[in-house]
Amino acid sequence: MNTLQGTSSATSAQQNGGTAQIQTTIKSIDGLAMLDHGRELSVNIVTPVGTGFRAKSNLIGTHSNHMILLELPKLNEDKLQAFFQEGFWATINAISPRGEGAVLTFRSQILHVIRTPIAMIAMSIPQTMQAAPLRNEPRYEVSLNAKAHSTNHRIDCDIKDLSKSGCLYVTSSLSRPFSVGETVELHLSTEATRGQQFQPLTGRICNVKQASQKRRYGVMFNDEGKKVARALLDNLKFDGSKLSLQ
Repeated sequence: MNTLQGTSSATSAQQNGGTAQIQTTIKSIDGLAMLDHGRELSVNIVTPVGTGFRAKSNLIGTHSNHMILLELPKLNEDKLQAFFQEGFWATINAISPRGEGAVLTFRSQILHVIRTPIAMIAMSIPQTMQAAPLRNEPRYEVSLNAKAHSTNHRIDCDIKDLSKSGCLYVTSSLSRPFSVGETVELHLSTEATRGQQFQPLTGRICNVKQASQKRRYGVMFNDEGKKVARALLDNLKFDGSKLSLQ
């Protein structure tokens, strides 16, 4: 689990193309449903004397409807004693990739700090959260087998979400990595396309994240890739859990 320490600061409005995204208030039960287990969170703590501290954590889940469970950041004992105390309040930020995507922000109080057998923090569930749109177009959850081609290598991958202008694909962390800025072609397997013919999705890798045993790549399509993405989306149907070609 990665941690990032630093002085806390006020959460700024999300920007998209220079335009501020308007926050809306949602019920916490709806906001928590937008977050996957293992999702990375930013925890911003301000002590009663005004000292700020920021760390990264991962969401474990919820306990009934009363507590949010987070992994205890891997910090030295002095920092844990100074900032992770029962009763302290924290502002938490998380990104939900579902649908149009959203940045969720809420205040939560540390209820319990648990060291054994599993190091975690139990935090209060607020009544509401603030949600700011992440992107201007929907991103749909899909499951499409493909092969990622670049100048240097070709690797099996799974496309996990798709929009008209980009996608996210996943490879094994043991495979040779792609680099940010690298041009990539995603060739859908014949099984994924169910016999239909589609040109490869083409674009540039804009971000890379390591998640457990997988490596996740965000791709921004070029003009040709956007044309193929629109054709794919026109042929996707909901199978009860995700979109797939039928």
